[in-house]
Amino acid sequence: MANDQTDKTHTAAFIKSDVDDVVMLGNPMTDNLVTSMQAMGAEVWALWRRVRVMEKLLAERGITQAMIETYVPGEADTADWQKERDAFIVRTIGPLSRQGHLKVGAEWQKKS
Repeated sequence: MANDQTDKTHTAAFIKSDVDDVVMLGNPMTDNLVTSMQAMGAEVWALWRRVRVMEKLLAERGITQAMIETYVPGEADTADWQKERDAFIVRTIGPLSRQGHLKVGAEWQKKS
């Protein structure tokens, strides 16, 4: 039976808060370190799990550890991996450069 109604959702556009400027732990650098360590931990755990799955599948299909260790990427792969590395650094270490200055609960104006 066909439904002539348009699908309706309850979604709304994401509204970014000003949380990057808030100091929650009493010192902006402490906040930055905690944020950075949380991001690093999330990245490492996700990668660890993914690598273990890939290693298992590769071993089952005849790709050895020695083949992986001796692989040399081409120029295109190297360039792509450098871009990915730079994005990783921004996600994980980037919070250390924040200039948090607002206390939790402080009045703040949205950035335009």
